[in-house]
Amino acid sequence: MEGLRLLFSGILGALACGCAAQNSVDDIDLIEIRQSGPASLDISISSDGRGSFSIEGVGPNEKGTFKLSESEFRSFEKVLAEFRPEAVPRSDASVIEMLDRAYPEGVHSATDRGAIYIRWIGAGVDDHYLADLGCDWQRMADRNARLRSIMAGMPIHL
Repeated sequence: MEGLRLLFSGILGALACGCAAQNSVDDIDLIEIRQSGPASLDISISSDGRGSFSIEGVGPNEKGTFKLSESEFRSFEKVLAEFRPEAVPRSDASVIEMLDRAYPEGVHSATDRGAIYIRWIGAGVDDHYLADLGCDWQRMADRNARLRSIMAGMPIHL
């Protein structure tokens, strides 16, 4: 676990240096992430660093917990900040829109590349973002690689 924590901290540090926060990071109390694909990984991290995860779909299902320091949580928040400008307030309508979203006409798509969903929750904040890793995957390759790198740096793995 300590080795994973060091790897996670290193990746967060490297990514945070290149990402300027678009929104205040002090208003977030909870970050939820779901990575879907052959297996689903659900992660929840509170601002006090308590994290939990659940893996379902390939092999035995797993659940567990992990702990980040406050500075690691804030660094993680800063890494995700580049995606917040594209996030929308969470509502019934925005959830339905994300679920019903179709690939634009003429866009290269692949249905087996998975998706990454991020939700930021805090005082007066409930925003969410969905990156369909198969929609226009060639043009969005850099974004998808950044998201996959963030997920690979988590202290748990698929």
